[in-house]
Amino acid sequence: MQEASLVSKAPLIQVLGPAVEPELMKAQLFEEIMHQLPKVQTLQIIFCGPDIPPNSENWMEMETCPRCRRAGRKRRQRLYSRTYHEYALRLGSAYEVPDLAVAFNSGCSQEARDSWAGTIKHLVQRKVPTIFTAFNREEGEAEGKLFANAGATLEPHAVTGFYSVNGWLACGFK
Repeated sequence: MQEASLVSKAPLIQVLGPAVEPELMKAQLFEEIMHQLPKVQTLQIIFCGPDIPPNSENWMEMETCPRCRRAGRKRRQRLYSRTYHEYALRLGSAYEVPDLAVAFNSGCSQEARDSWAGTIKHLVQRKVPTIFTAFNREEGEAEGKLFANAGATLEPHAVTGFYSVNGWLACGFK
């Protein structure tokens, strides 16, 4: 995301298939994006996945740090309890391509492969700027191949990482 292009509108990040712990329970960590992009006044985050408890799906104003509050900066989030492609289909023409879609350790090349197929197809067809992380090298390489086979033009990179949660970049594309 380039900061200059994000000043005129509130950037939209969509987190796909989030786990309740750590993504939802520690959502305040996304505020670091605002700290790195100080011209961004409002950051919007949508969490979308079948494991999310049902919610009202309305925008919720989230607490920010004292420095951001003094500057009038806001972080808003929404929760959707469905797969991402079902979310996009339900919105129809109101669907907005996000500035970034991200999935942390999705397992889309493993046991959850079937549940991710529609989402992967949607992301590739709509050219959604996307990042998937993986648990280890093998999973990262398998997921990179899965996206390439779906037609994504992956950013050139060698699969590298270190042992850590989300320590491997599986793919990044637009």
